Amino acid sequence: MGIARNVTKQVERERELEATNQRLESLIEATPLTVMEIDTDGTVIRWNDEAETMFGWSQDEVLGEFNPMVPDEQQEEFASHRQRVLNGERIRAKEIRRETKDGDELDLLLSVAPVTGPDRETTSILAVLEDITEQKRLEARLRSLQDTAQSLSGAESSDEIGAIAVDAAAEILDLDITGIWEYDDRENVLVPITETYEARDLFGESPRFTPRDSLAWDVFESGEPQVYDDVQAEGQPHNPNTEIRSEVLVPLGEYGLMSTGSVSTQVFSETDVDLFRILGATVEAALARANREEELHRQNERLDQFASVVAHDLRNPLSVAMGFLEIAEETGNAEHFEKVESAHDRIERLIEDLLTLARGETTIESAEGIDLESITTEAWGYVDTEEATLTVEDRIPTVTGDAGRLTQLFENLFRNAIEHGGADVTVTVGGLDGDDGFYVEDTGSGIPQEKQDDVFKHGVTSSEGGTGFGLSIVADIAKAHGWTVSVTDGSNGGARFEFKRSK
Repeated sequence: MGIARNVTKQVERERELEATNQRLESLIEATPLTVMEIDTDGTVIRWNDEAETMFGWSQDEVLGEFNPMVPDEQQEEFASHRQRVLNGERIRAKEIRRETKDGDELDLLLSVAPVTGPDRETTSILAVLEDITEQKRLEARLRSLQDTAQSLSGAESSDEIGAIAVDAAAEILDLDITGIWEYDDRENVLVPITETYEARDLFGESPRFTPRDSLAWDVFESGEPQVYDDVQAEGQPHNPNTEIRSEVLVPLGEYGLMSTGSVSTQVFSETDVDLFRILGATVEAALARANREEELHRQNERLDQFASVVAHDLRNPLSVAMGFLEIAEETGNAEHFEKVESAHDRIERLIEDLLTLARGETTIESAEGIDLESITTEAWGYVDTEEATLTVEDRIPTVTGDAGRLTQLFENLFRNAIEHGGADVTVTVGGLDGDDGFYVEDTGSGIPQEKQDDVFKHGVTSSEGGTGFGLSIVADIAKAHGWTVSVTDGSNGGARFEFKRSK
């Protein structure tokens, strides 16, 4: 007699369990996370494909062996984690550090759970590891950029700001070919401030960028950052023979441009670009602050000069005028009024110079082409030239500038020549060799070499009737036009002032 038993439901349950196990196995192999399992002694009994990709050991090398990723100095930590899980505890998203087969260290998030048998005893430990190395590296970079922002907030000049910025690009962001350009509104050109050592080694001297001559200028003008994966494909690099193949350009508002490049194409990730833009925004803010502080410093200097002259220089001729006026009233001698008039003339000149310094324009807003011959002739007519002679050479350049302020520049130079060279002095205006600028030369007694470095300082004069501001105003006007001015000995023993475009 046989006994029949219906096992259909059991078979179905076994098939469902097998299907579930297969799905779990597929999930474990497909996940972008390391999934590993160890027995209670720490021997590896599961090692998915991503574990092999992440750490470098194959299944054949790992299965049946003690967990290979734990370095000696972290064995104690590993043992502690294992014991906690064996006691039934779960570990969720704990940050740890482990070694790969090649010896590299990875930052990881560790989640661990016990695997129990039918009797609820822990038979093994299942661990899931997520690689957060790049995330930790990004966090470290962002913290370093915050430190850079602090350093930039204390920088006092564009040169100092540029040096801090390119160092940060190289050391924090690993962008070794980086440079910064500052916009010169007088010349309408981007002028290099500084660059990394690798950029200097690659290019030598960094170029200046002018309108429509480069991708760099286009980005500066548009105000929009650009990433060029292949510079040559863009069709208009500044140097067609450049070794740069990919480039990131970030405008710094009205202040300039930052650039980083590579000799390979398509090397900049989105993270690289984002971090470089963050650095660029910090540099722009630093340049804006430095410009404001420089302008405030100039204004404070002018106020100090103004106060000094009001307190001292104006008081002297005023006292002279009052003294001679009293004498004239007491004696009835009208000759003393000439002394009063002379003192008043000096007061008037001091006031004019003070107003010029107080206005202190440092840029030229509406520049135009200026014929120096006509400007010098006009300025000569505004000065009491007595028997002095003006000679304008044929070879004199046309310059770009503000006619009113250039007239003022020549007035001060001519007045200075007559005050120090005598009533019959000859003043010559001509062009420098190579059309690089112009000069103003007189036949007076000249300026001793030991005093030539000081003549452009406010308040410096060697004349009893001088205000000490004429040549300092000349220097201010030259600077506003983007020129340098220097003084040397003239060909006939007098003083020669040379004006050249700033480099």
